[in-house]
Amino acid sequence: MWMKFRNTHVPLHQGQILIGRGMSCSIVIAGNRISREHARVVVRGAKLTIEDLGSSNGTLVNGIRISDVQQLAAGDRIEIGDEVLEIINAPVDPRKGTRTVGG
Repeated sequence: MWMKFRNTHVPLHQGQILIGRGMSCSIVIAGNRISREHARVVVRGAKLTIEDLGSSNGTLVNGIRISDVQQLAAGDRIEIGDEVLEIINAPVDPRKGTRTVGG
């Protein structure tokens, strides 16, 4: 699985991925509506989850504000501040408009 953020495809490896404006985060998003550590994505085996880390403005999955750990799947859209991230199976090769195999 991958997370599409702007024009970047971030591989989702086992473990946790912190999202926020803090420089210690794996995915850094600048903005006054983003907390230093805003949300955490956890990958365990084939299971993918997200949780909001107590941010003031919340985290939305498919347009719904989450209040607990939420399971994610390909096609899910995560909204943090004004940014939208998407869970995808494989990154898209912009030159071909198709999904690439193996990254």
